[in-house]
This record gives sequence, structure tokens and C-alpha cells, in this order.
Amino acid sequence: MQEQWANTLKLVNAPQNLILLNPGQCIRVGIYSTGDKRDDYLEKTKLSFGVGFAGHTDVHPFSPVSKSKQIKPEGGDFVAASLGAAGIKQPESTKTMATLGVSADHWCVPADASDGTATLDAEVETPGDRHSLSSLTIRVESFETGSKKAFKDDADFGNFLQTYYRQPNPARLIPAMQFMISEQTQDSSNGQAEIVSAFLSAAIRSDPTAAQDFRKRIASQPPQFRALGLLVLRSAGSDIAGDLNAMGEDERERFLKLRPLEDPFDLAPTRALFQHLDMLWAEFGATGQLKPVKTVVQRALLEV
Repeated sequence: MQEQWANTLKLVNAPQNLILLNPGQCIRVGIYSTGDKRDDYLEKTKLSFGVGFAGHTDVHPFSPVSKSKQIKPEGGDFVAASLGAAGIKQPESTKTMATLGVSADHWCVPADASDGTATLDAEVETPGDRHSLSSLTIRVESFETGSKKAFKDDADFGNFLQTYYRQPNPARLIPAMQFMISEQTQDSSNGQAEIVSAFLSAAIRSDPTAAQDFRKRIASQPPQFRALGLLVLRSAGSDIAGDLNAMGEDERERFLKLRPLEDPFDLAPTRALFQHLDMLWAEFGATGQLKPVKTVVQRALLEV
């Protein structure tokens, strides 16, 4: 919402409901309105919600929705493209049938949360009435639990990288690093290590709680894993001096001889250029932020 909605058109695809949260992650509540006057209806609507988790309920009082977007029907992009290919203008009435309004306030999972279920209850207040909405539940998974979930295969891993910005799951960043190192051991010529490292660095940089847990867990990893983990943390802007001091002298000397991770935003015309472009897309996949996309576009414009 903070990164993408502000830069998109009024008409967007419906966001997916979140089904899993890790400690430190935050959510907002969205409500749909349908009908001819739905935008005006939402402007006059107030939303209140409460989140029950671990025996405690956080109540967020009534306030106007902060942002709203018209939502495309499922498959709307395919229909628009098909009609366009046939030279037919899509009727305005079929482009959207609902508007989504989003709460101004948000709720965050406690940083020390254990596994559990968060229950969301919301009320809507309009000029005419007030009514409750159906409850929703979201699974909360601790870093301890998530860090034990290994990836099944390349498809599972690829899906994680490509959809992370929509469904962040930082508890699995350690398994992601382990899977990548295992794959790299079998084939070190595909450039996957640099791309995944850029992904990990961006994901950690954008989530302080995840960075703290990542640092704690790599301390117990074998030297090869620990070294890459520290390179990722350093690339993300973390101070790793304490981690280096905790190493044995031989391991510390080996680490200090390692090259820093490459900068994805360095788009100098060298042989590494195309790999850096892939790293920028990896950074977008980790955060959903627009900066790497804008950088790719600007570089492409230079080639035109």
C-alpha cells in the first residue's frame, strides 16, 4: 500500500488476502463496496477493527478509510486484452464492479510472538447504520517454526522469490539461503548466488525484526553459511563488527578476504550489467519498492 498504491492508477487488480504473518509484520484492514455509488459510500464510511491474538485484543476505533481503489473483476486484464485485439472498446461498466477502502490504522504482530492465530473483527459505520463484518483469521508463525521449513524443489523456491513482496515470509530467509548454497554447490556458473543474495539483502534491509532474527540464526550455521549471511547483513547496512569479533581468528581472516556483494544499482556497461538487472528485479521481488523498477526503466531508456 505504501509503495505501490500511491503510484498506480485508480483501477487495480484485487490484492490477495494475507494468510500468514511473521513477528514484526503489520497489516491493514480492507472493505469492499459494490453498486453504482460505491465510491461516494466509502468516502462517508468509517471503519473500526479489533485484533485478538495470544489472549490480548487490540482495538482500533472508528476512523475514515485512508485510501481506496476501484477493483478489476477477476480475469479483467485478459478480457480487456482480448477485446482490444479484436478492435472492440471495453464498456466502462465492465471494467470494475467494486471499490476497496483500506483502514488508516494498522496492527503489527509482536516481535516476540509465538505460533498462533490472529482473529480480526471489524465494524462499519455509515450515515445510515452500523454493522459488523464477518470475522477473519490469519495464521501467525514464529521465526523458529518458519526457519525449519525447507524448500521442496526449484519450483517451490522460485515461487517464494517471485511472490515474496505480496506475501512476505521472512522466517524462511534462512532456508532460502541454505537452498541457494546447496544449488550453487552443484552449479556455480548460473549467477544464482548473486541474484538470491541481492534478494536476501533487500528483504532484510526492509524488515528490522527479520534482520535481527537472521543475524541470531546465522551465528549457529556452518562457516560457509555464516560467511554468506554476514555478507548479506553487511550489504543490507547492518554493523557486523560484533559478529566478526565473535569469530575465531582463522575464520575472521578468511571472511575479510571475501569480496563484498555486488551493488545491483551499479549499471555501468560491463559484462556484469545484465546480472545486475536481474538483481534489481530480485530486489523488487523482495520489497515491492519502485526504486529498482525505475532504475531498470531508466537504463532501458538509455539504450533506446
